[in-house]
Amino acid sequence: MQEGAGMRLYIYLLTLFWSSKASRMHKFKALLWGVYYHRWIRKLHAHLSATGTDYVLQIHPYIPFMFRMKAYILKQVNADFILSRLVGHYQHLDRCFGEQGISAIHTGGLPLKEFYVGKHKINIVLQYIDWMSQEGQLSVKLLLDDQVFYYAQIHFYDRALWIGGFQGCPNQLEVYKRFTKDFMGLRPHNFMYLILTVLAKHLALEKIYAVAGNQHYYQKKERTMRQVQFGYDEFWSELGGELMQDGAWFSMPIIYPRKKIAEIPSKKRSQYNQRYALIDQVMAEFLGQEG
Repeated sequence: MQEGAGMRLYIYLLTLFWSSKASRMHKFKALLWGVYYHRWIRKLHAHLSATGTDYVLQIHPYIPFMFRMKAYILKQVNADFILSRLVGHYQHLDRCFGEQGISAIHTGGLPLKEFYVGKHKINIVLQYIDWMSQEGQLSVKLLLDDQVFYYAQIHFYDRALWIGGFQGCPNQLEVYKRFTKDFMGLRPHNFMYLILTVLAKHLALEKIYAVAGNQHYYQKKERTMRQVQFGYDEFWSELGGELMQDGAWFSMPIIYPRKKIAEIPSKKRSQYNQRYALIDQVMAEFLGQEG
Protein backbone atom coordinates (compact mmCIF):
# COMPACT_ATOMS: atom_id res chain seq x y z
CA MET A 1 0.00 0.00 0.00
CA GLN A 2 1.39 3.41 -0.97
CA GLU A 3 1.97 6.06 1.69
CA GLY A 4 -0.88 8.24 0.42
CA ALA A 5 -3.35 5.36 0.55
CA GLY A 6 -1.99 4.38 3.97
CA MET A 7 -2.59 7.87 5.32
CA ARG A 8 -6.15 7.91 3.94
CA LEU A 9 -6.78 4.57 5.64
CA TYR A 10 -5.40 5.88 8.93
CA ILE A 11 -7.60 8.98 8.75
CA TYR A 12 -10.63 6.83 7.90
CA LEU A 13 -10.06 4.50 10.87
CA LEU A 14 -9.30 7.41 13.17
CA THR A 15 -12.57 9.07 12.10
CA LEU A 16 -14.46 5.88 12.93
CA PHE A 17 -12.79 5.73 16.32
CA TRP A 18 -13.40 9.43 17.01
CA SER A 19 -17.13 8.91 16.45
CA SER A 20 -17.22 5.94 18.84
CA LYS A 21 -18.12 5.97 22.54
CA ALA A 22 -14.48 5.78 23.61
CA SER A 23 -13.38 8.29 26.23
CA ARG A 24 -11.94 11.64 25.20
CA MET A 25 -8.60 10.63 26.74
CA HIS A 26 -8.40 7.49 24.58
CA LYS A 27 -9.32 9.50 21.51
CA PHE A 28 -6.47 11.95 22.03
CA LYS A 29 -4.06 9.09 22.74
CA ALA A 30 -5.14 7.51 19.45
CA LEU A 31 -3.71 10.50 17.59
CA LEU A 32 -0.25 9.69 18.93
CA TRP A 33 -0.38 5.90 19.02
CA GLY A 34 -2.08 5.67 15.65
CA VAL A 35 0.78 7.54 13.99
CA TYR A 36 3.39 5.53 15.90
CA TYR A 37 1.82 2.19 14.93
CA HIS A 38 0.42 3.14 11.54
CA ARG A 39 2.22 0.25 9.77
CA TRP A 40 0.67 -2.26 12.17
CA ILE A 41 -2.76 -0.69 11.65
CA ARG A 42 -2.37 -1.05 7.90
CA LYS A 43 -1.36 -4.71 8.29
CA LEU A 44 -4.38 -5.33 10.52
CA HIS A 45 -6.71 -3.80 7.93
CA ALA A 46 -5.06 -5.79 5.12
CA HIS A 47 -5.40 -9.10 6.98
CA LEU A 48 -9.03 -8.45 7.95
CA SER A 49 -9.80 -7.46 4.35
CA ALA A 50 -8.20 -10.65 3.07
CA THR A 51 -10.51 -12.72 5.28
CA GLY A 52 -13.59 -10.62 4.49
CA THR A 53 -13.90 -9.35 8.06
CA ASP A 54 -12.80 -5.71 7.68
CA TYR A 55 -16.40 -4.72 8.52
CA VAL A 56 -15.39 -5.46 12.13
CA LEU A 57 -13.51 -2.14 12.18
CA GLN A 58 -16.78 -0.26 11.67
CA ILE A 59 -18.54 -2.26 14.38
CA HIS A 60 -15.56 -2.01 16.74
CA PRO A 61 -13.38 0.96 15.70
CA TYR A 62 -11.39 0.80 18.93
CA ILE A 63 -9.40 -2.26 17.77
CA PRO A 64 -6.64 -0.43 15.82
CA PHE A 65 -5.94 1.91 18.73
CA MET A 66 -6.28 -0.26 21.83
CA PHE A 67 -2.89 -2.00 21.91
CA ARG A 68 0.58 -0.92 22.99
CA MET A 69 2.20 -3.97 21.38
CA LYS A 70 3.83 -5.27 24.57
CA ALA A 71 1.05 -7.15 26.37
CA TYR A 72 -2.21 -8.74 25.30
CA ILE A 73 -3.69 -11.78 27.04
CA LEU A 74 -0.13 -12.64 28.08
CA LYS A 75 2.09 -10.26 30.03
CA GLN A 76 4.70 -10.06 27.28
CA VAL A 77 4.01 -10.45 23.56
CA ASN A 78 4.92 -8.78 20.28
CA ALA A 79 2.91 -7.01 17.61
CA ASP A 80 2.72 -10.08 15.37
CA PHE A 81 1.15 -12.13 18.18
CA ILE A 82 -1.55 -9.50 18.67
CA LEU A 83 -2.20 -9.25 14.93
CA SER A 84 -2.54 -13.00 14.38
CA ARG A 85 -4.79 -13.49 17.43
CA LEU A 86 -7.13 -10.66 16.45
CA VAL A 87 -7.47 -11.79 12.85
CA GLY A 88 -7.93 -15.45 13.81
CA HIS A 89 -10.51 -14.58 16.45
CA TYR A 90 -12.70 -12.43 14.23
CA GLN A 91 -12.39 -14.85 11.33
CA HIS A 92 -13.82 -17.63 13.51
CA LEU A 93 -16.51 -15.34 14.96
CA ASP A 94 -17.54 -14.42 11.42
CA ARG A 95 -17.66 -18.08 10.43
CA CYS A 96 -19.90 -18.95 13.39
CA PHE A 97 -22.11 -15.87 13.79
CA GLY A 98 -21.65 -13.59 10.78
CA GLU A 99 -21.72 -9.82 10.73
CA GLN A 100 -25.07 -9.62 12.52
CA GLY A 101 -23.83 -11.79 15.36
CA ILE A 102 -20.59 -9.85 15.78
CA SER A 103 -22.59 -6.62 15.82
CA ALA A 104 -24.78 -8.04 18.61
CA ILE A 105 -21.71 -9.13 20.59
CA HIS A 106 -20.44 -5.54 20.51
CA THR A 107 -23.79 -3.87 21.20
CA GLY A 108 -25.20 -5.37 24.36
CA GLY A 109 -24.42 -9.05 23.90
CA LEU A 110 -25.51 -12.07 21.87
CA PRO A 111 -27.79 -14.43 23.85
CA LEU A 112 -26.56 -17.93 23.14
CA LYS A 113 -28.46 -20.33 25.41
CA GLU A 114 -31.12 -20.34 28.11
CA PHE A 115 -31.98 -23.42 30.13
CA TYR A 116 -32.89 -24.56 33.63
CA VAL A 117 -30.89 -26.64 36.07
CA GLY A 118 -33.35 -27.62 38.76
CA LYS A 119 -35.04 -24.43 39.90
CA HIS A 120 -32.28 -22.18 38.56
CA LYS A 121 -32.40 -20.41 35.20
CA ILE A 122 -29.09 -20.23 33.34
CA ASN A 123 -28.37 -17.76 30.54
CA ILE A 124 -25.19 -17.74 28.47
CA VAL A 125 -24.39 -14.48 26.67
CA LEU A 126 -21.44 -13.69 24.39
CA GLN A 127 -20.38 -10.06 24.78
CA TYR A 128 -17.48 -7.72 24.15
CA ILE A 129 -16.70 -5.98 27.47
CA ASP A 130 -14.13 -3.22 27.14
CA TRP A 131 -12.56 -3.42 30.60
CA MET A 132 -11.97 -7.16 30.16
CA SER A 133 -10.82 -7.02 26.54
CA GLN A 134 -7.08 -7.25 27.23
CA GLU A 135 -7.71 -10.80 28.49
CA GLY A 136 -9.61 -11.70 25.32
CA GLN A 137 -11.90 -10.04 22.79
CA LEU A 138 -14.91 -12.07 23.93
CA SER A 139 -16.53 -12.48 27.33
CA VAL A 140 -18.72 -15.47 28.10
CA LYS A 141 -21.21 -14.04 30.58
CA LEU A 142 -23.08 -16.44 32.84
CA LEU A 143 -26.35 -15.27 34.37
CA LEU A 144 -27.96 -17.13 37.25
CA ASP A 145 -31.66 -16.38 37.72
CA ASP A 146 -31.29 -13.21 35.60
CA GLN A 147 -28.35 -11.90 37.64
CA VAL A 148 -24.79 -11.62 36.30
CA PHE A 149 -22.89 -14.38 38.06
CA TYR A 150 -19.56 -15.18 36.38
CA TYR A 151 -17.38 -14.30 33.39
CA ALA A 152 -14.74 -16.00 31.27
CA GLN A 153 -12.54 -14.01 28.89
CA ILE A 154 -11.66 -15.96 25.76
CA HIS A 155 -10.62 -15.71 22.13
CA PHE A 156 -10.58 -18.10 19.20
CA TYR A 157 -7.48 -18.95 17.22
CA ASP A 158 -6.27 -21.92 15.17
CA ARG A 159 -9.48 -23.89 15.76
CA ALA A 160 -9.04 -23.64 19.53
CA LEU A 161 -10.65 -21.79 22.43
CA TRP A 162 -8.10 -19.84 24.49
CA ILE A 163 -8.95 -18.78 28.05
CA GLY A 164 -7.36 -15.51 29.17
CA GLY A 165 -9.15 -15.04 32.49
CA PHE A 166 -11.97 -15.90 34.86
CA GLN A 167 -13.86 -13.23 36.77
CA GLY A 168 -16.45 -13.56 39.50
CA CYS A 169 -18.63 -10.81 40.93
CA PRO A 170 -17.81 -8.94 44.16
CA ASN A 171 -19.49 -9.73 47.47
CA GLN A 172 -21.01 -12.99 46.24
CA LEU A 173 -19.46 -15.49 48.65
CA GLU A 174 -22.77 -16.67 50.10
CA VAL A 175 -24.34 -16.86 46.65
CA TYR A 176 -21.42 -18.97 45.44
CA LYS A 177 -21.75 -21.30 48.43
CA ARG A 178 -25.46 -21.84 47.71
CA PHE A 179 -24.66 -22.40 44.04
CA THR A 180 -22.09 -25.07 44.88
CA LYS A 181 -24.60 -26.84 47.10
CA ASP A 182 -27.44 -26.65 44.57
CA PHE A 183 -25.17 -27.79 41.72
CA MET A 184 -23.99 -30.98 43.42
CA GLY A 185 -20.60 -29.68 44.49
CA LEU A 186 -19.74 -27.89 41.21
CA ARG A 187 -18.14 -24.59 42.13
CA PRO A 188 -18.88 -21.55 39.93
CA HIS A 189 -15.49 -21.74 38.16
CA ASN A 190 -15.97 -25.47 37.53
CA PHE A 191 -19.39 -24.79 36.06
CA MET A 192 -17.92 -22.06 33.85
CA TYR A 193 -15.29 -24.45 32.56
CA LEU A 194 -18.04 -26.97 31.82
CA ILE A 195 -19.82 -24.27 29.81
CA LEU A 196 -16.61 -23.55 27.89
CA THR A 197 -16.18 -27.21 26.96
CA VAL A 198 -19.69 -27.42 25.51
CA LEU A 199 -19.21 -24.02 23.81
CA ALA A 200 -16.06 -25.37 22.15
CA LYS A 201 -17.98 -28.39 20.91
CA HIS A 202 -20.90 -26.21 19.80
CA LEU A 203 -18.50 -24.09 17.70
CA ALA A 204 -16.60 -27.10 16.29
CA LEU A 205 -13.35 -26.21 18.05
CA GLU A 206 -10.77 -28.91 18.56
CA LYS A 207 -8.74 -27.78 21.57
CA ILE A 208 -8.85 -25.61 24.68
CA TYR A 209 -5.89 -23.74 26.14
CA ALA A 210 -5.75 -21.73 29.37
CA VAL A 211 -3.33 -19.01 30.45
CA ALA A 212 -0.68 -19.84 33.07
CA GLY A 213 -1.00 -17.72 36.19
CA ASN A 214 2.44 -16.12 36.02
CA GLN A 215 1.92 -15.20 32.36
CA HIS A 216 -1.48 -13.56 32.81
CA TYR A 217 -1.94 -10.09 31.30
CA TYR A 218 -2.13 -8.43 34.72
CA GLN A 219 1.26 -9.83 35.72
CA LYS A 220 2.94 -7.30 33.44
CA LYS A 221 3.25 -4.61 36.11
CA GLU A 222 3.78 -4.76 39.85
CA ARG A 223 0.81 -2.48 40.48
CA THR A 224 -1.58 -4.87 38.72
CA MET A 225 -0.20 -8.19 39.95
CA ARG A 226 -2.49 -8.23 42.98
CA GLN A 227 -5.53 -8.03 40.71
CA VAL A 228 -5.03 -11.71 39.92
CA GLN A 229 -6.27 -13.52 43.01
CA PHE A 230 -7.52 -16.66 41.29
CA GLY A 231 -5.24 -19.73 41.47
CA TYR A 232 -5.13 -20.42 37.74
CA ASP A 233 -2.38 -23.05 37.68
CA GLU A 234 -3.87 -25.05 40.54
CA PHE A 235 -7.33 -25.02 38.96
CA TRP A 236 -6.11 -25.93 35.47
CA SER A 237 -4.08 -28.81 36.93
CA GLU A 238 -7.07 -29.97 38.97
CA LEU A 239 -9.02 -30.30 35.73
CA GLY A 240 -6.25 -32.36 34.12
CA GLY A 241 -4.55 -29.50 32.28
CA GLU A 242 -0.86 -29.85 31.41
CA LEU A 243 1.56 -26.93 31.23
CA MET A 244 3.00 -26.62 27.74
CA GLN A 245 6.68 -26.23 26.95
CA ASP A 246 6.34 -22.48 26.36
CA GLY A 247 5.28 -22.06 30.00
CA ALA A 248 2.52 -19.67 28.96
CA TRP A 249 -0.41 -22.01 28.38
CA PHE A 250 -2.01 -25.13 29.77
CA SER A 251 -3.38 -27.68 27.33
CA MET A 252 -6.83 -28.45 28.71
CA PRO A 253 -9.30 -31.35 28.32
CA ILE A 254 -11.87 -30.66 25.62
CA ILE A 255 -14.42 -32.77 27.55
CA TYR A 256 -15.17 -31.96 31.17
CA PRO A 257 -13.23 -34.54 33.23
CA ARG A 258 -14.90 -37.16 35.42
CA LYS A 259 -13.48 -39.47 38.02
CA LYS A 260 -13.76 -43.20 37.63
CA ILE A 261 -16.26 -44.69 40.04
CA ALA A 262 -13.49 -46.71 41.74
CA GLU A 263 -11.64 -43.46 42.57
CA ILE A 264 -14.62 -42.00 44.46
CA PRO A 265 -15.10 -42.83 48.16
CA SER A 266 -18.29 -44.85 48.58
CA LYS A 267 -19.91 -42.22 50.81
CA LYS A 268 -19.53 -39.60 48.06
CA ARG A 269 -20.63 -41.68 45.08
CA SER A 270 -24.24 -40.59 45.30
CA GLN A 271 -23.27 -36.91 45.08
CA TYR A 272 -20.90 -37.59 42.18
CA ASN A 273 -23.58 -39.53 40.31
CA GLN A 274 -25.93 -36.57 40.73
CA ARG A 275 -23.16 -34.18 39.62
CA TYR A 276 -22.48 -36.20 36.48
CA ALA A 277 -26.20 -36.36 35.72
CA LEU A 278 -26.24 -32.56 35.99
CA ILE A 279 -23.26 -32.31 33.63
CA ASP A 280 -25.06 -34.58 31.13
CA GLN A 281 -28.15 -32.37 31.39
CA VAL A 282 -26.16 -29.20 30.73
CA MET A 283 -24.48 -30.76 27.71
CA ALA A 284 -27.83 -31.94 26.34
CA GLU A 285 -29.49 -28.55 26.94
CA PHE A 286 -26.63 -26.58 25.40
CA LEU A 287 -26.07 -28.85 22.41
CA GLY A 288 -29.75 -29.55 21.80
CA GLN A 289 -29.42 -33.28 22.26
CA GLU A 290 -32.10 -35.63 23.45
CA GLY A 291 -31.23 -37.32 26.74
